Amino acid sequence: MTTRKAIALIAAAIITSFTTMQNAAASITSYAKNPDGVTLTLDNGSMKVKICKEDIIEVQYTILPKIPSKTSLVINNEWAAAPKFEVMESPEEIIISTGRIKSSEQVDKFNQIYDLNDVVILAEDAADGKKMAADSVPVFLLTGVETQFLSPADEALYGLGCHPVDSLAMNYKGRNQDMAIKYMTGAIPVLLSTKGYGLLWDNYAASNFYGAEAGNTKYKYVSESGTTVDIIFSTGRNSIILYRCTGMQQDRLRCSRNGLSDFFSRRTDIRARQKCVRKKQLPEK
Repeated sequence: MTTRKAIALIAAAIITSFTTMQNAAASITSYAKNPDGVTLTLDNGSMKVKICKEDIIEVQYTILPKIPSKTSLVINNEWAAAPKFEVMESPEEIIISTGRIKSSEQVDKFNQIYDLNDVVILAEDAADGKKMAADSVPVFLLTGVETQFLSPADEALYGLGCHPVDSLAMNYKGRNQDMAIKYMTGAIPVLLSTKGYGLLWDNYAASNFYGAEAGNTKYKYVSESGTTVDIIFSTGRNSIILYRCTGMQQDRLRCSRNGLSDFFSRRTDIRARQKCVRKKQLPEK
């Protein structure tokens, strides 16, 4: 056997075993309450739910034994003071409650976000909510990162930067978007929903958004590499606080009654603001 063939066989074995490990089902085995949230130990990895504000939480998941430490290139707010929160446990779930929202961590790591009236704001797909799977490019072995959420028929999805040459439409519900930065485009991993929530994916690898999964009832965000699934969730009018995470100017995230829309050029900002004022009777500034 030649050296080249031996190396190829070893690489194939590593990729196969790595893929099997990544795709194995994970469930919560224990948890610990921390000053800023809850750390959950899984039978195949770990997860951290960090309470940034009463209506802003960060969810991190990895197949590694513990969440890797990193210096974010996106989040510049250190969230120095964590708000008060409570943790309740049942055989099926762990519920983390703040003064504004509840985060339900199911035993099989399936997450749901509720308001205080137990109305679901956002729910992960039960089977593929958070997933890490091996992928490879020449020379490198990568870990693909994927998240998938349920999306009702009357939801509209905005954000993701400026991609005028792709569709000339702001709503990403029902369509896909390559998140590569190209001429006249700017990919920003922030999604804003008319259901009153926002998501920020803290990942810098090549990524794609898929907005028409399962007959347009789900959407997913896929990055080709990463050590963790890392998402910041925000809800209500306070979704505009996402600009505090990223350093984006507040004028670029203008609030509507049911959620937010993205305004990544001056012309779009003016037209959208005028439309909001006419239809929603919102203040001009």
